[in-house]
Amino acid sequence: MQAMLEATIKNTITDQLKTIHNQCTGFTESIAYVSTQYEDLRNQIVDLKKLLGSTSSELKCLKVENKTLKGDLSACMTRVKALEDENMKQQQWVRLQNLEITGIPEDKNESTSELVLKVTKHIGVNIEPYELEFAHRVQPRRAESAARARSIIVRLRERVVKDRIIAAARKHRAITAKDMGIGSESNKIYVNEHLTKDSKMLLNSCKQKAKEVNYKYTWTKNCRIYVRKNETSPAIPINSSADLIKIA
Repeated sequence: MQAMLEATIKNTITDQLKTIHNQCTGFTESIAYVSTQYEDLRNQIVDLKKLLGSTSSELKCLKVENKTLKGDLSACMTRVKALEDENMKQQQWVRLQNLEITGIPEDKNESTSELVLKVTKHIGVNIEPYELEFAHRVQPRRAESAARARSIIVRLRERVVKDRIIAAARKHRAITAKDMGIGSESNKIYVNEHLTKDSKMLLNSCKQKAKEVNYKYTWTKNCRIYVRKNETSPAIPINSSADLIKIA
C-alpha cells in the first residue's frame, strides 16, 4: 500500500515537473523570440537614425545650394536690370536730336519735311530744309488705328535746333491743323521729344502720380523726365518707376 502511494506521488511529481519544464521551455522560446524582435527593432531604429542623419545632411546641402542659387539669381536679375537700363539709355540717347510731332492729318501726297517746316514756322522757329536729317511717319498704318494720324518722327542735324523747337512749342500749346492751313480739322498738334516706349510709359505714370498729389509741372528735357510741385520747388528727376515715390 505504501509502495503504491509512493509510486503515485512520484508519478504526479514527475508529471508536474514535465509540465513545468515544458512551460519553462515555452517561456525560453518566447523570450528568445521577443529578444530577436527587439534586436530587429533596434537594428531598424539604428538604420532609421542613419537614414535621418543622411537626410538631414542632404537637407543642409540643399539649403546651402538653394541659398547659393538664390544669390546667383539675384545677381543675374540685377545684371539683367542693369543691362535693360543701359539699353534703354542707349535707345533714348540716339533719339536726343529727334522730335515727335502728333496730330498732323495724313495725305497720300504729303511731304513730311514740308509739314515739319510749316509747324516750326508757325511756332516762330525758321529752319532750312537741310537742317532736317529726316522726317517720316512712324510704322505702317494699322487697320485698328486707321482713323488716327500717325506721328511724324523728325531728326535734326543739330540738337540745339531741336531744343529751340521744343522751347517754342511749349509756348504755343494750342496749335491746330486748321490754324496752320494743312487741313480743316481742329485737332491739336503736339511737338515733343522723341521718347522710347518705356520712357513714354514712365512719363504717363509721372503725370498720373503728379496729378494725384497736386504737382503742377511734369516735363522732359534732353529726353529725361522731371516733375516740380510748384514754381519755387526744385525739379525732381525721374529715371525709373522706383523714383515715383519721390512724388509725394
